Amino acid sequence: AYPEAQIRAILDELLKVAAEQGVTGTLTDDQGQVPDEPAGAEEDAEPATDPRFDAAFNAIEAGDWESAAAAYQLIIDADPSERDAIAGLATVGLYRRTEGEDEGALRSIADQPDAAADVVVQCATADFDALAGRWSLAFDRLVTCVRASSGPDRELVRSRLLELFVLAGEDPAVPAARTALANALF
Repeated sequence: AYPEAQIRAILDELLKVAAEQGVTGTLTDDQGQVPDEPAGAEEDAEPATDPRFDAAFNAIEAGDWESAAAAYQLIIDADPSERDAIAGLATVGLYRRTEGEDEGALRSIADQPDAAADVVVQCATADFDALAGRWSLAFDRLVTCVRASSGPDRELVRSRLLELFVLAGEDPAVPAARTALANALF
């Protein structure tokens, strides 16, 4: 998916070139009339949902993270490029990891000067930052943890960062965090 601004810029340029070539105006029917809007076009219709996602949505509404994860995984197994299912699975993982955790206690430990390499605490605290949409804080915390850790711990933090990048989508903090992660790893 491309950002809306990029698509709009391309369409604007396309319309500009079309106008330069004399292609202007409005589409008309065979009698030269502009057709009316189709019946009901003005009504706000709910977007159709993909039935493959119904089981996952129902499980999420019930707070059944295991079933939701399994439903998303079935979709991914059938179509590994299904971005909505990948993001859904990552979201369920975030909910699962934060459920029942004490954010205040985790944050007070994570913010201690000697806690940068505490992978479990830093990842859990970053999950709460992500849950609140504080992507920059989550990314900064985990990049710092990558720098302070090594071996399997470092890989765990790197994987968590990649998962959060999926969740953050096109948030402006993602490109800078990807660069910071690359610099921390190499």
